[in-house]
Amino acid sequence: MEKILQQILEKLTELSHGQEALRSDVGALQKGQQTLERGQEELQSSVNNLQEAQIRLEKGQKRLEKGQKDIIKRLDAV
Repeated sequence: MEKILQQILEKLTELSHGQEALRSDVGALQKGQQTLERGQEELQSSVNNLQEAQIRLEKGQKRLEKGQKDIIKRLDAV
């Protein structure tokens, strides 16, 4: 009987250690998920900034082309 109780105690101890390890793993996974979410937010912000910069660049390109056409017209008029 004592041997059986000792075995049960050992198994309970193993289960307790396993549960602690699982808790630790869950904590690490949650931290990893939070890190991924922050990375995704930063990436989306960078994409948004690039899109805005592209729009500004395209507008600037159009203004430049219009300015060049105006200069050519003025030179032709002279």
